[in-house]
Amino acid sequence: MKARARPAATGDEVNANITTGAADLAVLPVSEILPVPGAELGGVFPARIQSYIVMAAGISTRSPRSAAAREFVAFLTAAKNTPVLRAKGMER
Repeated sequence: MKARARPAATGDEVNANITTGAADLAVLPVSEILPVPGAELGGVFPARIQSYIVMAAGISTRSPRSAAAREFVAFLTAAKNTPVLRAKGMER
């Protein structure tokens, strides 16, 4: 396995190794695998060994686009949009 290992610095580099055939297997967040043509999600780690990244949103009160930012955060946090987030590889 060590002879075939291809350490990469970025998710894009990892995906390039997969899609060009330079690597047979990669480990990335699901959200970085799903949108890549030529890559297929093989599975996820069991919950007991998963690690999760907690995301937070902040909105500048001075931005001329703060209303649009509030709408976007409302979309991301609305329970009815959970299927959209899951389809993109994210969990709640």
